[in-house]
Amino acid sequence: MFKGYRAQHNNVMGPYKERMRHHEEVTLNELKALATQMTWKCALLGIPVIRDILASSGGVTVSYYEWVQNRNSEHWDSEEVQRRLLHMIRRAYQRTMFYATEKRVDPRIAAYSLALESLAP
Repeated sequence: MFKGYRAQHNNVMGPYKERMRHHEEVTLNELKALATQMTWKCALLGIPVIRDILASSGGVTVSYYEWVQNRNSEHWDSEEVQRRLLHMIRRAYQRTMFYATEKRVDPRIAAYSLALESLAP
């Protein structure tokens, strides 16, 4: 069994940009350095920090696309998958940021709120 570490450095630019590692050779100090590096990188480049619910959606979306193709006996080339994925991610990001601005909440709350709204009948 490996020790696992999770480090959060700074949330000034939005939700924490966190780093998580599970490996026998990883130390807490290495992980703290990675988290600090990501905070500075995002700040210097003006990259907004978004939560996992939106950031991890690419893999879930592509898995859904695979299911759709299998179900319909279709085959999309990688360019088509990328095109569809980019469209979906951009739309989700725009909706999330619009909601966050409109409701004056952080992007994390906006993403969760939109997810919950999509479940309502």
